[in-house]
Amino acid sequence: MSVNPLMIKSDPENRNMRIETIVIVPRHIDDSSTGGSCQFILPHRGYLSGDSRIILSATCIKDAYQYCPTAGVYSLISQATMRVGDVVVAQVDSANQLYAMRENLSHLEKRENIEHVLHGTSNSYETCSGGRRTGSKSAKEVFAGQMRMVGSDGYKALEPDANANGRAGARPCVMDAQVEQAYRLSTFYKDTASEAGSPEFTIELSTLFPGFFGQRLQLPLQLINHDDEVSIELVFSDNSKWGSNERAVLCPSLAEDADKSACVAVAWRQQYSGAGALESPSQFGVSLTDQIANPTNVANRLGVTGSGSGLRIMYDTTAGGEPENLRVLDAGKGYAEGDWIEIVSPNIGGAGDSLGLCVASGLSPLASINEKFSVTIGGADYVTGKATLVSLTNPDCTIDVQISAAAGAITAVDTDGANVGYDASRVAQFLGCPGWSTFQVTSAEGNGAARVAYNLNAKDMTTNNTAGTFTLGSLVELSGAPGTQLARVIGVTGGGAPNQLDLLDGQDWSGAGPFAIRMQSDNAVTCDVSAATTVAGFQAPPSVGIGVSLQNYDTIADETTGKINIETSAVRLATDLIFYEDGRAERDAKEMMTQGINMIYTEFRNVKTTLTQEEPTAYGVANEAEHVRLIGFSNEVLRSLLMSHYPTGTQSDEDFENYNLSKLNPLLLKYCSRDSLAEDGIALQLVLNSIPRFPSPINFNPHFYCELADVFGSPFYIPHGMYNGATSCKQRDNQATTSASQQPGFSTPESASVATLQYQLNERKAGMSNQSFMGINQKYLRGMGKYMGIDLKKMTGNFKGNGVMIGSQAVEIDLNYKSTKNPYYSGQGELCIFGEVERVFQLVKGKVFVTSSTM
Repeated sequence: MSVNPLMIKSDPENRNMRIETIVIVPRHIDDSSTGGSCQFILPHRGYLSGDSRIILSATCIKDAYQYCPTAGVYSLISQATMRVGDVVVAQVDSANQLYAMRENLSHLEKRENIEHVLHGTSNSYETCSGGRRTGSKSAKEVFAGQMRMVGSDGYKALEPDANANGRAGARPCVMDAQVEQAYRLSTFYKDTASEAGSPEFTIELSTLFPGFFGQRLQLPLQLINHDDEVSIELVFSDNSKWGSNERAVLCPSLAEDADKSACVAVAWRQQYSGAGALESPSQFGVSLTDQIANPTNVANRLGVTGSGSGLRIMYDTTAGGEPENLRVLDAGKGYAEGDWIEIVSPNIGGAGDSLGLCVASGLSPLASINEKFSVTIGGADYVTGKATLVSLTNPDCTIDVQISAAAGAITAVDTDGANVGYDASRVAQFLGCPGWSTFQVTSAEGNGAARVAYNLNAKDMTTNNTAGTFTLGSLVELSGAPGTQLARVIGVTGGGAPNQLDLLDGQDWSGAGPFAIRMQSDNAVTCDVSAATTVAGFQAPPSVGIGVSLQNYDTIADETTGKINIETSAVRLATDLIFYEDGRAERDAKEMMTQGINMIYTEFRNVKTTLTQEEPTAYGVANEAEHVRLIGFSNEVLRSLLMSHYPTGTQSDEDFENYNLSKLNPLLLKYCSRDSLAEDGIALQLVLNSIPRFPSPINFNPHFYCELADVFGSPFYIPHGMYNGATSCKQRDNQATTSASQQPGFSTPESASVATLQYQLNERKAGMSNQSFMGINQKYLRGMGKYMGIDLKKMTGNFKGNGVMIGSQAVEIDLNYKSTKNPYYSGQGELCIFGEVERVFQLVKGKVFVTSSTM
């Protein structure tokens, strides 16, 4: 007969244990720009679970400083130590790099929905289309089949990106990943009535000490001698200047206007000389491409000389030696609205001027902005209708306009009209130097000779005592004072008197007058002007040339100021203590007092070494360098090796951005590992006890990946375009045209017939897109996930001797690496190695001992 006739189910919960969670605050904690430390003292109660979590709160000094997306809160930890008395049970050096590497073991859905919330990482990926990063709105998503980081708040279309320099002169139209405010660092910790403070992220002990708690072991705190303190100690990472900082990336999309000082867009000021003469730059070389210049600061018309530095301009030249296609390569720092700069001709000595530029201004977003432009040359054969306003140096900045014409000459220009619809995205691309830039007007009918000036300060005038006829577009000055109080004639009466002037020198002619002026080109043409009032509908041109660059990293907050600072008063350890009620504690106590408790676990020992190699100066060259290193591990049982190779040193190639800065990855910092851009460009051999591990060095990417997955017994979830750099570059030839190339698909973003060169990253074929992550170009993901690993275990499982016993001879690594023309994939790099070695934890009569498993 059943003893349970009603079939009542028993309580399925395991009643043989109970768990207490206690919150422990640090005994001491400090943090500064150079790092810091903290120490937690654990109670001698229960068994310590690996699910216990350290809660780390931090704030940023400015919103623009955020965690690296692949490291998150892990980036705060430089070293983690678990200690019993004087015995170090487990210690991890360069811990943040190990944790960031192991983050890739979680599948993408878990990273997106769980890791992002718990650890502050943004390390999941999705398919997308990359863009040309030009001023064209329609070109922001054109290269299908690429991948990008997932933004927890989606992607926002920036048309244009106001903080970045574009590939073709204008600021680029891009898609920019947004991270929800709840998972972004804030400048304050505690919530206010209207805003949430900085989030709290956590690190599990099983992550902090993966070789111990990752083996599902528990630390029997209650059995340890009470005279021996059990502690967890953290050393915090560097928080200082660019190149040393391990915590913060600079996110231009989050920067405040007051912190922007990079020149992201420039414009040509044709009216250049002190007297306002039209500039004619030449002697810049014939039909050249990708020329680089370092502009110098010069005084503007108000006598102010800017203090910016680091700006680098790239340009091409015409068959006549004139510069064109101006674009910003490095945006520098310290620039301001209205700054004037110039590029001296490298071949000066013949006819021609230097190239005068300014920090660009734009157009006010008005439906009708006719007053922005004034006709200086009417041209011939034009008819009222649609035309194009053409920048003479920045073709990416052209816009469609409505023109009015009389007798074939243009009389007015507008960005909205019967034949042209107002296009805010194109208007947003406009770049000019107010008062000093002129533009060509082209149309199907016109002769192309028409020119319009970009107005700085358009004023209506009262005119008296006119002598002679003022010419539309001519410059005027104060009578008897050559070159002073310059203005441009932008409107004349039927009698030839100027009734509208564009005031170029900041003068104020609204007050007492009259002011006697004369035409600069003919001093006999004079008049008196007074009562200057702003032309109806005119608004001062907005500055659009100031944004954010990597050179602002230590200007928004200086080198000695911490960028991401730990909220020391809020750091705590949420400790899960397990109390067994099934007799286990008594059995363990008896075993400890007799034969002792023995547990096998592993520890990750870190070795770092610098690799140097020659940087090629041209595409089509792959310089191979062999690096042989003895990395130790003598008399250890070695289960596996994990390696990352990330760029370090100074970026010294003038053809690339961030020149003279540390070439730490701007998006990933040191939490990455670079692949060679040459196919099979890395070859690795390991020598153990004087015997090579492989019959021949491994150099095949799938082989590398399988070895890495074997280390963890789990796939490494990382996009192919991150793991393999060579597939984003042409490999078979160095032909400059696609018709002559064996790989014709590797063409430039602008032309299907112009080929990119051998080993040059290709925007069309790259696996990772060039969309932005909070303003940082995601091109820095390409080939930067090439982590390497070698599995040395005999089989799966945690048991003594499950690895290779290393004798007295140190382990030898032989790494061959092919460098190509790209500083982030060549030159100096750091090889970071983690060796997983066996340890034996012994607890005998309350005392803890730790030995190598070979002993």
